[in-house]
Amino acid sequence: MKNPRIESILFLTLFAASSLIMSCKSNTTAPAPPTPSIMDTGSTITVFESSSGTTDTIVYTVFDTTLKNPNTSGGKVIGLRGLRASNNTTSMIFLSYETNGDVSIFPNPAGDPVSWLTLPFVSQSTINTKFIQGGVPPDTISTSAVWNKAGSYVISGKAFNTDTVTVTITDANGSSSPSVSKYHYTYLPSLNIIGIENFEGGPVDAVIGYTIK
Repeated sequence: MKNPRIESILFLTLFAASSLIMSCKSNTTAPAPPTPSIMDTGSTITVFESSSGTTDTIVYTVFDTTLKNPNTSGGKVIGLRGLRASNNTTSMIFLSYETNGDVSIFPNPAGDPVSWLTLPFVSQSTINTKFIQGGVPPDTISTSAVWNKAGSYVISGKAFNTDTVTVTITDANGSSSPSVSKYHYTYLPSLNIIGIENFEGGPVDAVIGYTIK
């Protein structure tokens, strides 16, 4: 005659052993591959440019780069090589994704060939910078980057949350009559791209499409 107690203990023992084996197997499962990002090499960003009644299209492709932002100690830097449709000329832009979520750009729109411009999309703290350009007398240029507001922007029928920053550039021109210019930047944090760059009185660049590799 079988002892039901012994059978019950045996079943529980086997069940516990199988559970341990399954647990060990699940712990050795390879981690899921990283989700593709617009910051990956080969990804593209298509920009529509409007300026003084003329229009153009520029396709930027992410390429490998070892360039580092000298203003910060961390963050990922990517290079974007742009191809202009109207004349097949190329240009390069670099973005530095700072550890606090802000984004720095190079070249600096203020004209400084060395410094990056940091846009406080996340920190929302005003960033003031000043640098001197050569000449007689030397020219002093200052920039002030100020967070404006959150909003939304639509690409191909899909809405994305945004943050906007206005950059005011004051050029002393070596005289008492400084010139002032303004840039407005719209950032899409879920895509990690600047959706709009609007130079008052100049070109407006707006992202109209993208591909992620």
